[in-house]
Amino acid sequence: MKVCYGTDAGCGYVHAITRTSANSYDSVETANLIRKGYEVLYDDSGCSGVKEHSVFKTDGHLSPVKIHIN
Repeated sequence: MKVCYGTDAGCGYVHAITRTSANSYDSVETANLIRKGYEVLYDDSGCSGVKEHSVFKTDGHLSPVKIHIN
């Protein structure tokens, strides 16, 4: 099992937590962790292919999010 979490970059508070199986990709779960109105996403290399997922292309509040990968 793996736990994914979303935090606010300004204050550092955790606002979303999901759990998945250990063999799932982090980039698939990323869309569930982004709140409406967020403009920037900071993530590690596990989410390097997140912009190619169909959710980011079809969902109106996810498409303008700028993604920065370490």
